[in-house]
Amino acid sequence: MNDYLQLIRFDKPIGTFLLLWPAYWALWLASNGAVQMYELSLFFLGTFIMRSAGCVINDFFDRKIDIHIERTKFRPLASGRIVPSRALIFFLFLMLIAAIIAAMLGIAVFRFALIGACLTIIYPLCKRFLRAPQAVLGLAFAWGVPMAYVFYHGFVPFEGWVLYLVTFFWIVAYDTAYALVDIEDDLKVGVNSTAILFGKYANITMMALMVLFLLGLSYVGYLNELEHIYYALIAIASIFLIYLQNQFAQKKRSAYFKSFKAHGYYGAFILFSIILAI
Repeated sequence: MNDYLQLIRFDKPIGTFLLLWPAYWALWLASNGAVQMYELSLFFLGTFIMRSAGCVINDFFDRKIDIHIERTKFRPLASGRIVPSRALIFFLFLMLIAAIIAAMLGIAVFRFALIGACLTIIYPLCKRFLRAPQAVLGLAFAWGVPMAYVFYHGFVPFEGWVLYLVTFFWIVAYDTAYALVDIEDDLKVGVNSTAILFGKYANITMMALMVLFLLGLSYVGYLNELEHIYYALIAIASIFLIYLQNQFAQKKRSAYFKSFKAHGYYGAFILFSIILAI
């Protein structure tokens, strides 16, 4: 059991929260603050299951790569503690649960969930042929945004797609920081990442993406006619850029990983800002 819990990163909930916050932002905005606990619970459970499934299929495809990377060589599939066939069965089981949860949210959400499932499966393979696999991760991790709007409206309005794009910038930024933790190992085994693609411009590119994210959030506030306190809180959130710059300036694995984890709290602060201003 411990091996399977490790396989889904149960001891590392940061991934679940990074996937959850954009969906919650969208739920509050799409419902104009009238979101119900039932809806929050289903989206939380669906997020947890899909993140777990994503971890399993990622490790399934990467099991021969992970063994050569210091941070991942002791994962259950890479180390052989779980055989690939059982991991694949476990993945299918998780996807079945996710499908049931999506169906409970309605047929329109279920259809969108199928697209999200495809993105989840495709992402682990992208690092082999796409120079910016984090872009696919951005599409996948932000997919809770259109799903939330579809749940409330049956379609995704303009402001929903704006929030989706804004979230995409955020995800590519923080996952580039995460990729910088493994950049030396990735270069050795020959897999791609935005950390490698951006090279010496990685730090400034991440900062640029974060600026676009904050500017985009301001526009989201305008489109949704949020109260003035929202803009004040977004201005406060911009101070986070100073923290990131200090971390990036160190150019150390530990600093990049620390900055990545900080985004979990950052996403929660954005949600807090929306709740107060709606």
